[in-house]
Amino acid sequence: KVMSASAYLNRIGREHDVGQQIEAGNRFLLPPSVLATLSSNEAPSLSRNFPLVFYLESFEGASTFGGVAGFTGPEGYAVLPTRVMRSMRLTEDATVMLKLKAGNGQPLPVATLIKLEPHSSEFYKDPHAKKSLEGLLACLLYTSPSPRDS
Repeated sequence: KVMSASAYLNRIGREHDVGQQIEAGNRFLLPPSVLATLSSNEAPSLSRNFPLVFYLESFEGASTFGGVAGFTGPEGYAVLPTRVMRSMRLTEDATVMLKLKAGNGQPLPVATLIKLEPHSSEFYKDPHAKKSLEGLLACLLYTSPSPRDS
């Protein structure tokens, strides 16, 4: 099941840095049981390629990629950015499929070019826009940018 980062912050009743990081990018907060499964004897060795990249798909066919912000989420839930839930048309408690896509010995290809288009012309008026954008990308708020990420 999924839960928005804002619902998670409301549930725990306080501001939390991880919740704010989740809202700013495309990383998910997963429960400790996912880490236990990844590091169990039955799973392939944890000598994986990092960052771990997951593929998230709804039963209606919407999908995206994302990384892990941490393994401290509530059991049975993936905490997602509200924006990702909106773009995938997910509601609170919706059921999704989550698969490890990279980090299991099969790394994703490294991008050589990313073309970004601003939502408005206001972007061009900010003299520090390029530096701000580079900073956001460098902080790994987006583990694996997808075309629908906005």
